Amino acid sequence: MRPRFYAPKANISGENIVLPDYEGRHLRQVLRLTPGAEVALFDGNGNEFSGIVQDVAGNSVVVRVGSQSSPPALEPGIAITVVSAVLKSHLMDNVIKYSTLFGVSAIQPIVSVRSEVSLSSLKQGKRMERWRRIAVSATKQCGGATVPSILSPCSFNELSKNLTEVLDPESPQLMLVEPSSSHDCLSISELKKPENRRAALIVGPEGGWETEEIEKGSTLFKLVTLGSRTFRAEVAPLVALASLFTAWKEF
Repeated sequence: MRPRFYAPKANISGENIVLPDYEGRHLRQVLRLTPGAEVALFDGNGNEFSGIVQDVAGNSVVVRVGSQSSPPALEPGIAITVVSAVLKSHLMDNVIKYSTLFGVSAIQPIVSVRSEVSLSSLKQGKRMERWRRIAVSATKQCGGATVPSILSPCSFNELSKNLTEVLDPESPQLMLVEPSSSHDCLSISELKKPENRRAALIVGPEGGWETEEIEKGSTLFKLVTLGSRTFRAEVAPLVALASLFTAWKEF
């Protein structure tokens, strides 16, 4: 199997393109490929091409785009936006990685009352860049060619407005709550497949949602549970995604 690289500018056969810095470093320093090596390129939008390494000198790696390849791994028929309260560094990294492996269309980080990070620190730091690289790496790993969008972080109070920009009004917006919630909740197994094939899954922070957030969420979203068990914050979205894809016959 040819090594695969993310190349967002790979769209015209015969063109020479420069790989993103982190992809170039992987090709040059880890795999130690040389000019003439055959590779596969994917543009992050579902397309894959063959490629030939042209130049690995200096800081840039140049690859010539070849013919378009056979379709890569099929994406799920349901476009799911995972909304996750920002967790501690390595835990959030896992949410990004495994959500990408499931084939979600977008990931929306949010800051909730119990989040241990502020919006300003997220926007000023490099975590967004790191999450995008993790999403690219996970896409390569699973054989896909579509990289999920990592949306700009927002507060829980801004979430409903932000979701209207990526979802249709009839798209289900599912807020995962603990089984002990006193509100009326549905089990994921009871949910019908959305006709417009879009949905959002909203998962809380370590320690769970604050009461005020659940109260507000109950007026904006559909509250759902994973049965009688309580899962850790980094595991809950993965269990929920597996349950949704099974219920909606995506597996």
